[in-house]
Amino acid sequence: MTGKKSSILRASTPMPLDTFLSEVKMHCQTLEGKDGALLNAYRIFAYSMDISAEQYRRITSLLQEVSETVEALCILLSNRESLPQSVRSYHYLSLVAFQYMNEQVQALLSLLASIRQLHKTSSAQKDKLKKALNSKLKSLRQDLHEGLGHVQDLADQALLEEKRKKRSSSVRQQKPFAIPSIPHN
Repeated sequence: MTGKKSSILRASTPMPLDTFLSEVKMHCQTLEGKDGALLNAYRIFAYSMDISAEQYRRITSLLQEVSETVEALCILLSNRESLPQSVRSYHYLSLVAFQYMNEQVQALLSLLASIRQLHKTSSAQKDKLKKALNSKLKSLRQDLHEGLGHVQDLADQALLEEKRKKRSSSVRQQKPFAIPSIPHN
């Protein structure tokens, strides 16, 4: 079980680290898979070409898919109690990055809707909106890479913390608690 339902069901208990990492990996792979399409959308607006209704539909659909995946990551990262203990100290940068990315996607969707409404108005106004879309798509791609980097750092830190815990518990099991002799002078 993944997505919103699994996050809600686990709200009161931390999920295992493997489960968390598996869900994050699935969402990140989805976003990585969308990067090429985002680049193509960026290029379409970069060259101020005439854009067909089909291209608008595909770009809108792409952005909606990105938004759904980013929202799923935000839900996963925002419920602190359901996060594995080793993730809780490191999740904030990833969460903020994906929340910001989701705001960008919503702004892009709004701009796309605006430009589609202008199909019978001046090309100067359309060109201005196309430049804004181009700029926001470029920024979204950069933020996507940054967010994915934060998630990789989060995973690395969580795994390192888990190793430390295991090492620490194995050392404690090997050495029974003993008070060292203190010489009395």
